[in-house]
Amino acid sequence: MFRNRLTKVFRHVSKLAGRQSIGCYRVYDHDLPEFPFCIELYEDKVYLAEYRRRHGMTEEEHEAWLESCLPVISEVLGMPDDAIYWRQRQRKAGRQGQYEKIDAAKNEFIVEENGLKFYRAPSTRGVLFEINEVLEWIRNTV
Repeated sequence: MFRNRLTKVFRHVSKLAGRQSIGCYRVYDHDLPEFPFCIELYEDKVYLAEYRRRHGMTEEEHEAWLESCLPVISEVLGMPDDAIYWRQRQRKAGRQGQYEKIDAAKNEFIVEENGLKFYRAPSTRGVLFEINEVLEWIRNTV
């Protein structure tokens, strides 16, 4: 079920993105309640966010379920496993700890769309900055 839905949506969205020279787009956004994912494609990288929910599985069962989903995502999108960056999103009482850093590794990169280059940092939650504008701002400020 998930494989079929992801394949259908990816085929459609990737054609639209290709016509418009867009390399960064959302492929899947919690379309099926049983698969609470948000999947975004950034040229040659995949950002996978799992929305944590009450699923009635033990931690071991959940890990096995997630491990069975990752190869499907990798195969349908044509990306190697090491190009998938995973994060679990969950609500926390009073937002305490909701935006804490969980890893010190930096995964910043540059993507190109319509001849413009954008700096992408996962901490910006999808906000892209046009590099030329940032450099111009730095030149004028400093």
